[in-house]
Amino acid sequence: EVHRDHDISALAFGIASIFQDIVVEKLGNFPILFFYGPGSSGKDELAAIVQSFVGVPQIAINLEGNVSTIKAQVREFAQFRNGISQLSEYKRGNPQLDGMLKALWDRRGYKRGNIESHVGTESIPIESSAILTGNDYPNEEPLILRLIWNEMDKNKFSQDEMKAFDELRDMREKGVSCYSNDFFQHRVFIAENFEKEQRSWKGILQELFPEAKSRIISNLSILSSVYSMLENKVKFPFTQDEMIEHFRKGIDKQIRKINSASILNRFWDCFIASLRGNREQRLQVGYIISVSGDELYMQWSHTYNKIQMEWIARYKELAPAKQVIKEQLIQSGQFLRDEGVHSYGEGRNANRSSATVINMNALAPDVKTDIIGSVMYQVNEGTLWEKQKEEEKPADPSQPAILFSDNSDFFES
Repeated sequence: EVHRDHDISALAFGIASIFQDIVVEKLGNFPILFFYGPGSSGKDELAAIVQSFVGVPQIAINLEGNVSTIKAQVREFAQFRNGISQLSEYKRGNPQLDGMLKALWDRRGYKRGNIESHVGTESIPIESSAILTGNDYPNEEPLILRLIWNEMDKNKFSQDEMKAFDELRDMREKGVSCYSNDFFQHRVFIAENFEKEQRSWKGILQELFPEAKSRIISNLSILSSVYSMLENKVKFPFTQDEMIEHFRKGIDKQIRKINSASILNRFWDCFIASLRGNREQRLQVGYIISVSGDELYMQWSHTYNKIQMEWIARYKELAPAKQVIKEQLIQSGQFLRDEGVHSYGEGRNANRSSATVINMNALAPDVKTDIIGSVMYQVNEGTLWEKQKEEEKPADPSQPAILFSDNSDFFES
């Protein structure tokens, strides 16, 4: 009632987490529960309720810190066997963070130095499941596939709904771990039957959702099998049909995000490549492209034509239609607006044309760095800055000296 059907995967995940050691022993991994949406949509509240199944919720690990700090906090995952921990404030565009999250799914702990020895190390195991929350969502397919996807887009509630929130909060503060005892008494039954039940549900879900990739199916089969084994032993507030319909909605949104990420990743790779290369063939800064602060301006039709050429050369297929790419930019939050007239340069002879405006702060940090580096290279061509860079280059260089990110790959247009 309070969190709509998001409580289905939340409850199923919480119960499955009680038996996660059994799951990991059989499968070698355990899904991550993901709540994504605007502020005040109830993400952290629902996460706290799920954590309450195994005791008093731990303070959420804030992912806005640097990765080394976060890694130190991940020791919490080794403190409680079959516990549940929350990771909050997820922001996309940090490959190290995404790698750490994938390791949580894989149940790969990490090694750290032992203060008692200069050469010794100790292993930090992963013993707890993870709930990931944030206003942002990942755009890397390998991480998306490891998540139980919940988009919580409602953040305005009626007085009755707010009252229900308060009642639920009171219930959580009193403690709900007592309900876990009802589930835990069936531990032996779960251990003996999980593998067979999970395989059965994997086949069922594959038939129901043929478009879903195997990791998504495997994640949901864990929740489904635990529910199915306990369905006749414990009363659930939802039916099997309601659970499957909830999964259907999550899979649909998950696949859309995967498709969107794939298109936009390719788009920006082609865009950056089209900024580089020889002057006659590339996107011209000051004529077709300009940057002001954190806003990127592009003459959309001309830019798309260049992207199309690069896309065909790279991927041996046509790029998606202009409108399809524009819609993906809008949905991702990267698109700011269209302008009827924009001056791409300075002075009376500057090219004035329509512009699509992009918020570069919404791009992955390495993409933003590569765009700025490529733009600055064009702007400074023929200047003393370029001459100085030429003198700094080694003999027989293979590419121009451009300030690129560590993740850049250079392609001639």
